[in-house]
Order: sequence, then structure tokens, then C-alpha cells
Amino acid sequence: MNNENLLGLALNLTSAMQSNDRYQVLLKHVLELIPCDAACLLEKRDGNYSVLAYKGLVPSIENQIFCLKDHPRLEAIVTSKKPTVFPHNSDLPDPFDNLIDNKNIQHLDVHSCLGCPLIVNNEVVGILTVDSLKPHQFDDLRIETLQFIGAMAGATLQTAKLIEETEQKAKDSLEFSRRLLKEANSKYTAPLLGVSEEIENIKKHIQIVSASDFPVLIQGDTGVGKEVVARSVHYNSQRASKSLIYVNCAALPESIAESELFGHTRGAFTGASSDRMGKFQLAHEGTLFLDEIGELPLSIQPKLLRAIQEGEIQRVGSDKIIKVDVRIISATNRNLLKEIEEKHFRADLYHRLGGYPLYVPTLKNRKEDIPVLISYFKDIYSRKLNTKPVRIDKEAMALFQQYDWPGNVRELKNTLSRAILKAHHDRGFETHSPHLNIKTNDIKSYLPTNGNKPSLKLDKTLSDNDITTLSFRDAVKDFEKKLIQKTYDNADHNWSKAAQILRMHRSNLYNLAKKLEII
Repeated sequence: MNNENLLGLALNLTSAMQSNDRYQVLLKHVLELIPCDAACLLEKRDGNYSVLAYKGLVPSIENQIFCLKDHPRLEAIVTSKKPTVFPHNSDLPDPFDNLIDNKNIQHLDVHSCLGCPLIVNNEVVGILTVDSLKPHQFDDLRIETLQFIGAMAGATLQTAKLIEETEQKAKDSLEFSRRLLKEANSKYTAPLLGVSEEIENIKKHIQIVSASDFPVLIQGDTGVGKEVVARSVHYNSQRASKSLIYVNCAALPESIAESELFGHTRGAFTGASSDRMGKFQLAHEGTLFLDEIGELPLSIQPKLLRAIQEGEIQRVGSDKIIKVDVRIISATNRNLLKEIEEKHFRADLYHRLGGYPLYVPTLKNRKEDIPVLISYFKDIYSRKLNTKPVRIDKEAMALFQQYDWPGNVRELKNTLSRAILKAHHDRGFETHSPHLNIKTNDIKSYLPTNGNKPSLKLDKTLSDNDITTLSFRDAVKDFEKKLIQKTYDNADHNWSKAAQILRMHRSNLYNLAKKLEII
């Protein structure tokens, strides 16, 4: 066997990596240099050896697992850690006796056998066995040649396994992404609801800007429906079939904000055990929705600006430039011009984000939309709670329309859901009515008693009535809610300032406010 043959083997094994049936191709190329009647490629798995590919053996061999203690010839191959050519009269039983796929042979007592351990990094990863019906068939093979073949086959086996695992991970990731996108698209059923002139105007602008890749800045008070507008822009755009990735900047701790947006490499910081894609890469060819953009840490803003301007990002811990194609939609309830004056937000980033500004008005300024919203949400909550069809009486509807809804659509949804739940608990058992009628009393208990705004006064003491009616947990929750709301208002609706006043981390405060249904 000359060097040209061995070079040909190396090239053939490299080409085997491109094949879908890698192990059969690997075995085929190896055996072109070792004429035989039967051969088997075994992989080490959980201490035993499983069949990856075979030639000249019965098909039932595929499911067989070989344990070394039961097969001394295989054990001898692994123990020696070098190619072994067994004498034709060896006392060690051949693991493939009576498994030769040759109908003319009943018993195989005299034959040639060799085995090569497949070693990678001083560890046996598999075994190559070769059998011939002719005695002394392998006597002229040089051990060095067999060692070369074994080393090449072992490296190829290991590479094939890595490629196979990588392909499977990529396949799983792609399938997972497709399922997420499909699920997200299927869940997006909430349209931009309303009949007011303001809503019709927003819908018109959504149609205009959706046809472009302009960055969109959506402004408006908490709870007005800025996320619904963002989703409407994405799903009416040419990127609708791609991902819409959501990032809540207010809940993004400064210490990990860069990693979350741009990703990181393994070992970039403590706890970075593997490479990780950031939100920009996940949103490639799709849309990145940066909610509460006014809360983004000032230290991250220059890097965000570069990513938007240049379409380039760098993972934390890496110098490699990654190109991304992302459409940016951002939203805030903050006055960003005021934030710029106070040096809390970069002017250049503001102008980059505000390519096409949209403003979502408060519910107070479009009360003709309230019946439309109620009609939509009551049916949703009726199905969720498995109640009778819900009907709002005239007095209750009038109460809904008289209230100013400082929490906007979110507050309306929460109040309606509680009213339906209360009515279902109180009167859901009534059989004489085909509907679950929502009355004013079902609503009043969930609205502030002083009219249009929740009370922000913090009582320093509890009354006797409070002590007898409130559980400890409810009293603490009520105090937390009032304290956070008052501090947030006093901080000009700035979560960072509120967090400093309360001596809390901004993301923790934001999450607690969300849990308490303040936002």
C-alpha cells in the first residue's frame, strides 16, 4: 500500500463528511484499501459499542450492542490501543461468527480477522473490525499502515459526530424558531381597536410607514396600546413573515443590557458558559421592538446608535463585526426631548429612532372607542372564564364612559375582567338569564372612590376597620402599590429616578410595579 493510496484515502474521508450517509461512506473508503468479506464500524456509547455501519453482515447486526466483557476479541483490540491482526487459529471467539451474510457458508471456523481501535485524544471512540474468509489474508499488512487508517477513520468518525450534532442543533433551532414565529403570529389577533378620529388617523399612518423600513418611534401614556401599534406596523410590513423580537428596556439591568442586545462569547464574563446570540441577531431580517426605550441605560445608547446606523454589532468579548438587517420600532411614555435636556437621553439616538413618529392618544381623549374596546374584551374574558355571554347594562356602560381611565386601555381591561369575574361568582349560577349581566355595582368597587384618579395619599396608620378587613399580605401590597405610584408620579414618570428615590434597582422596581398592576 503506497503513499498515493493513503493520500487518496484521506481525500475520500474528507469528502465523506459531505454525505448524508457519512458512516457507510467512511467504511466504504477505508475498505477500498483492505479487501475483505465483512467489516463493521462500531461507536463507543455509554461504555458499550453500537454499530454505525457494516458490510457483509446480516441486517440484524444494526440493533446489536457489544459489551467488551462478553467479547474478548473486541476487548483485546481496545486494550492494546493499536491495530491487532488475529491468527486464524485464535482461541478468542469472533463477535461476528454466524453473522456473515453468505448463504453458502454455514460455519466460519477458519478466517482472517483484524481490528483497529479508533483513537482521538488518547481515548478510544470506536472500533473498526475486518474479516475475511481466506486464512492469512492480512498477514502482509503493515501495522503502521493500519495505524494510519485507524487514526484517519477515528478523526473522521469524531468529526462526523460533531457535524451531525451541529446539524441537529441547527435543525432544532430552526424548527423552534419557526414554531415560535408561528405561535406569535397565531396569537396576534388583537387589532388596533376604535372608531375615533384619532385611531383612524393612526391606522392611516401605520399603512404609510409599514411599506417602508423607516424606524418608528411610538409615544403615548402608559397603557394606551403602544405595543399593539408596534405589532400592527410589523405585521403590515414586508418583514411580517420574519421575527418580531420584543425587548423591555425598563426591565433590562445595565450590567447585562449589552449582552442581551448584542450577545456574548464564551468566557466574556462570569457566567458566560457558552456563546449566545443577542436580540439584534435574533431579529435579523425582521423587526426589533424596543419598548420603554426612554429607560435604556445611557452607557448603552452609543452602542445602540452604532448598531442602528451601521447595521453592525459586536458580541461582548469579541472583536468580530456581525452584519445585521433589522427594522427598529421603539416606544416610550417619556418626554424624550425633556430627557435630552436633562442629559438622560442622547439627541442623536432620538433623531435616529424617530424616523417616523407616532403618537397614541389617551383613552380619555377618545371615549367613543370605549364601547368598541369593551365589546371586544368582554367576549375574550367570557371565553377565558367560561361564563355565559356577557352583556353590559346601560348604567354600567355609562359609568365606563364617564371615567377618565388614567391607566388607559390596560386599566379598562383589568377593570372589565374583574367585573366579569365578580358577576360570574355572584350570579353565574342563575338559570333564568341567558346572559351574565354586568351592572354598576360590579364595576364601582374596582374604580377609585374620588372620581377619576387613584388616591396617592399614604396613610401612616391603619384604621381599626382596615385591621379587621385586610390580611397582612393585602395591607402590604396596598401600601407598596400606593408608595410606588406616588414616587413614580413625583419622579415625573421616570422609573430610573423613582428607583433612586426608593433605593431599588430600576429593573426590580419596574417588575414589581408590573406585578402590582401599576403598569
